[in-house]
Amino acid sequence: MTVITDSVAQKLEERGLWRRAATRWAEVLLHAETDREREEAARRRAICISKTRRMPEQLVTFGDVKKAADRTLKEMGINPQDEWRNYSFSDAGDDLALP
Repeated sequence: MTVITDSVAQKLEERGLWRRAATRWAEVLLHAETDREREEAARRRAICISKTRRMPEQLVTFGDVKKAADRTLKEMGINPQDEWRNYSFSDAGDDLALP
């Protein structure tokens, strides 16, 4: 019984780089000589793929965008309060004033 090994793929697995390890096992699979080696490489690849997980998508709200803009303005040395519009009656003028 032959056990297929690949030091690069195993190091990637140890580091938790599952997608890269799965890709490496696919390369090993292409160069395997026996059916047993191909089965083992395919099994290891499937294990790596099953361990991958995507980061959940985060909902971005207007508040998040405003915080990021405020943070950027602050880093630039600009007062964020001066840059956001302040709709007050005095700014609108007499003909555009709201009741």
